[in-house]
This record gives sequence, C-alpha cells and structure tokens, in this order.
Amino acid sequence: MLIALTVAMTIGGIGVGLGLNAVATRLSGTPVTTDERSGLPQPGRRLWLALTVGALFGAVTARIGLSWALPAYLYFCYMAVLLAVIDLRYQRLPNAIVGWSAIASLVLLSGGALGDGTLPPLRRAFVGGAALFLLFLIMALVSPAGIGMGDVKLAGVIGALLAYRGVRTLVYGAFGSFVLGAVIALVLLAIHRADRRTLVPFGPSMLGAAIVAVLLDSD
Repeated sequence: MLIALTVAMTIGGIGVGLGLNAVATRLSGTPVTTDERSGLPQPGRRLWLALTVGALFGAVTARIGLSWALPAYLYFCYMAVLLAVIDLRYQRLPNAIVGWSAIASLVLLSGGALGDGTLPPLRRAFVGGAALFLLFLIMALVSPAGIGMGDVKLAGVIGALLAYRGVRTLVYGAFGSFVLGAVIALVLLAIHRADRRTLVPFGPSMLGAAIVAVLLDSD
C-alpha cells in the first residue's frame, strides 16, 4: 500500500511540478521578460523542477507514510521548491506565498492532528513556529543585511512544520539552515560566482535544511 502511494505521489508531484516555473514567474511580483514569463524557451528547466518536486513528494510519502498530516508536507515540498526558485531568481520571498503558506500549513496540520487523533504535535507546532519566528526576528534586527523580513516570516512556517514532527527535527532544521547557507556561500566563493559583498539568498538554505530534517529525523 505504501509503495503504491509513494509511486502515485511521485507521479503526481511531477505533474504539478511541470507548471512550477510559470507559477514562480507569475507570483514573483517582479517584472520579467517575455521569455521568462512564458517559460517555454526553457523546457529543460521545467522538467528538472518537475522531477525535483516528484522526487520530494515520493521521499516525503515514504518517510511519513499513511498519515493525515502527509498533505501538509506534500504542500511544503511544492512550496519549498517554488519559493527557492523565486528567491534564487529574484532574491525575494513574496508575502502572498509565505502568508498563504502559513495559513495552509496550520489548516493542514490541524486536520492531520485531528485525523490522527493526536493533539500534542499541533500544540508543539504553534510553539515551534513562534519560537523560530522570534529567533529569526532577533537576528534580522541585529543584522538586517544577513536576514530579511521574508526569511523571518518563512521561519515561522518552517518552524511549525518541523516542530510538528518533533523538537529534534526543529533543532536540526534550524541549525542545518545556517550550515547549508555557509556551505553554499563557500562553494560560490570557491568557484568565483560570488565575493564577500555578494548577498546570497538565505531562503533556499532554510527550505533545503527543513526538508532534509523532515526526511532524516523524527521524534
């Protein structure tokens, strides 16, 4: 049953991922060229994004299994790829996407908790989301050049989703975002794609570390 569900979710992820490039362009809130708006001249990019979403859907389904909370993490996988693409391309995390993602995540997690008959994870999600939001807010106030308000808002969403899985998952995801961000910055410096003054978007590191934490750890 789980194998069949995993295969189905993988195929479904590829299907919804085929339109992700166009969605990212449309929801970025940034003026773009005709080529960027259509996405049609870049079929390879669309295919890779679709395969990425499909792979994440399959991996998360295999990890979480038959759970009412699964839709929340499938949504998160799609949102993560979407926001990563926008942040890398335009260096922004649109309020519309992050805001709706916060609402959708809490609704889906609430449905998951009620469906699975376990409310403690939901309470932990609210606390974890608030804690990670406050942590990033403090860092943004101390160092606004390193952490933007888009990162702060996204931290609240990520914190809720990670904390629902467990405190350890939350800690790993939060700490991992800084490790991954540092690794990416060092790689870009090494290959001369950035210098010490280059602002590297932090959103993809946060999202990537969160997904890894969900896949590799659970209390």
